[in-house]
Amino acid sequence: MIDEALAMLDTKPIDMEKSKKEKAELLYLRGKCMDYLPEYTKQAEENLSKSIKLMPTKRESWDALGHVYWKKQDLEQAKKCFEGSLDQDEKNPVALRNLSMVYRMLSKDKNGEAIDAEERKKNYKVSIQLANQAIALDMTDSQSWYVLGNAHLTNFFVNNESTKELESSLKAYAQTEKNLKEPNPDLFFNRATILEYLERYNEAMGDFNMAHSIDPNLGAD
Repeated sequence: MIDEALAMLDTKPIDMEKSKKEKAELLYLRGKCMDYLPEYTKQAEENLSKSIKLMPTKRESWDALGHVYWKKQDLEQAKKCFEGSLDQDEKNPVALRNLSMVYRMLSKDKNGEAIDAEERKKNYKVSIQLANQAIALDMTDSQSWYVLGNAHLTNFFVNNESTKELESSLKAYAQTEKNLKEPNPDLFFNRATILEYLERYNEAMGDFNMAHSIDPNLGAD
């Protein structure tokens, strides 16, 4: 399907377009198509970068390029892209969620130096704040609730926080499930992990079973 989409885009050569906006849109579409591949591709990065140069206000290009850098494991550049998206629209839930996840993954500062424990804790606070901002834009967005639940969960295990973090995570996961529009095996797997830790074994078994029924390859069994 990606090949078919790119073939269709090839019928409208970018160099023939006079409008910067139209060129930026075509470059975005090409880059976005390539970004659906599971691995990083340099072509996706190049197309999306060119799209942004032509039209810096196009938040979709910023979001897509941030995801490309994420797959490239260049978290500092991914962070800049999601921040660039928010500069265009501070009420962009996609950028808020992605930035929340990036902050949790950062292990080095912008100079490439390893961050210490205190800096890591600050990053997790920012991550939770960003997820809450995304939720505030739409209280029924299951993905934003899921990102918040993961932020609380990893904050507990990574930073040795109190079990209140696990309770906050369970509340966020409950809202995720309530507003879920498509199956999410990771939701049930992550919640089961918390329930097992809290020795609520019957509930944990139920969620592990649910995760396994949705995705037998997850290892929930």
